[in-house]
Amino acid sequence: MIRFMMSGLLAALLMAPATAQAQKGPYRGPPNEERACRGDAHRHCRAVLNQGDMAVLACLQQQRSKLSRACQAVLGKHGQ
Repeated sequence: MIRFMMSGLLAALLMAPATAQAQKGPYRGPPNEERACRGDAHRHCRAVLNQGDMAVLACLQQQRSKLSRACQAVLGKHGQ
């Protein structure tokens, strides 16, 4: 379940509107980007992991100063 949520989170982070329309299934981010934020999500956003991708993304954004450099880079790379 948690792995599914993290994959969904990265889908929310990485999907552009045009890409979302072109794809038939959920977008899976590169494994290295998923790994970059997985620990931070578990550490800082555990309370919202079951509340959906956007809740996890909002939590990560709120906790940005506490996130690993790798996760901060992934968020920044995708305009978050």
